[in-house]
Formats: sequence, structure tokens, C-alpha cells
Amino acid sequence: VGYIRDEVRKRWKRPADARNGMYVEVLIQLVPTGEVVSVEVVARDATDAMVASVKNAVHKVGRFDKLSGLDLVVFDAKFRKIIIRFRPEDLRL
Repeated sequence: VGYIRDEVRKRWKRPADARNGMYVEVLIQLVPTGEVVSVEVVARDATDAMVASVKNAVHKVGRFDKLSGLDLVVFDAKFRKIIIRFRPEDLRL
């Protein structure tokens, strides 16, 4: 999960209106090759711009290469659908 979060964060462009305390939770659906099939917002306390920036970051990753080598049973149990929460906590006030 840390690998997935890190890959998305590398591509996340924080919008100007992002503030501490905001969050966006996304459900990422993957196929065994690690390719992103869909991204759905499941919870949020954030602006539309922040939601869009998180979804865009996931789509920019496109494929999580390290997941392609996993055993199919492990992949199905832990990575086919995964929820990630994003917070702009490192912002200065």
C-alpha cells in the first residue's frame, strides 16, 4: 500500500486551495498487471480542485509495475480494490 501511495504522491499536483484538514479517499480498481481500471471517490472533505488533482494523479500512474509479479490469490485479496486517503498535511499555515 505504501508503494501505491508513494507512486501517486509523486504525481500529485497540489491545488492552490488545498488546506490542512482536507482529505480525499479514492477506491482504485486494478487488474493483475497493476494497471488502473478505475478511480472512484468514496469520501471527501475537500474542494473539487483537490478531488480532481487526486484522481488525475492516480490516472497519471496508470500502472503499478511492482504489482504485476504478485501471486493472483494475493493480488485478488489485497490489491484488486484498494482505498487510499490523501491529505495535504505537509502544508504550512
